[in-house]
Amino acid sequence: MKNKNLDNIQSDLQFILDRTPFLYSLCIGPLSAFNSHIPFKEITCASVRQLDIRGGTQYSSWYVSPSVCEKQCVQLFHSPLAIQCETLNIKVTTRQIMLDLVNNMPNLKALNVMCDDDAGSYLDGAELLENEVFNWLYQQLPSTSIISRDTTYHRIIQIWIR
Repeated sequence: MKNKNLDNIQSDLQFILDRTPFLYSLCIGPLSAFNSHIPFKEITCASVRQLDIRGGTQYSSWYVSPSVCEKQCVQLFHSPLAIQCETLNIKVTTRQIMLDLVNNMPNLKALNVMCDDDAGSYLDGAELLENEVFNWLYQQLPSTSIISRDTTYHRIIQIWIR
């Protein structure tokens, strides 16, 4: 019964997307921490270039949505929407997933991500002190990438890929 409901949801979503040829941004979620299936694995929409997998467009979505695990991200890499995605907003469980997203999404230009294992230290709530995850990203990503923190919500890491 569960798969039938999922098939219906995917079918209904595809029906709607087929009628929105100029849709640029799609917000999906929140993904359940207990459900390893990416609900849009076979969904297509040629115009979508921005994916938000936090489950909402407000900053509070970063804190209430479950994080995407490695298994879900591997499924995401192979989805048509992710392959054409240029901007991704996502909350992940580990820093390695951030790197995997950059390396496996061929058209990705901007990644806004919150990572569960990023326990950054902040000075006066604004200025970033030494941070293991942030420094690790600098070492792992190509030198042409730009990495920064959101100026309001410092746990959000912004990565621009060239």
